[in-house]
Amino acid sequence: MPTCNPQVDIIIPHFGITQELTDKCLACLRSIREHSAPGYRVIFVDNASPDEQLDQVFAELHNHPHVLIRNRVNTGFIKATNSGIALSTAPLVVLLNNDTRVAPQWLEKLAAPLRGNIGVSGPRTTTPNSWQGRVKEAPGTVRILPAGNMLAFFCVMFRSEVLKAVGPLDEDFGMGLGDDDWY
Repeated sequence: MPTCNPQVDIIIPHFGITQELTDKCLACLRSIREHSAPGYRVIFVDNASPDEQLDQVFAELHNHPHVLIRNRVNTGFIKATNSGIALSTAPLVVLLNNDTRVAPQWLEKLAAPLRGNIGVSGPRTTTPNSWQGRVKEAPGTVRILPAGNMLAFFCVMFRSEVLKAVGPLDEDFGMGLGDDDWY
């Protein structure tokens, strides 16, 4: 179910080695289907998950406009994400963890602040140990982060020109962790 000219590419790296991880990925994909307006495309990057874990994921993936990348080995979060970025053609690009559930109008809310010199947007989280979960603001509030602050890449939207100007995630971080701090 390809989308010829998506407005938003949603890049999801996945390494589903257990049923629990597969279930979380399924919940992520279902939430995208339920809460996204037409015009998106999922770029799903599988990092060598066992075939028995993928049948369910592929069945749900076929309910979305999508591109599938299957790696023969687990290349890690960063390389998987970069392979999705390389295929992206949309003006807006979302990096999304496979265990994240999205909320109603999530794409519209992430895109709203991306004007002028704002090139990256991210949501608050329900994870209480993340700074993005501790900050309490009224719903719909846009907060410009001061220099030196960061967005966690569990869910982040970029204007594509930012990715082109800055480049992909730094693969020197290996399998992952710290790449969002650096970016």
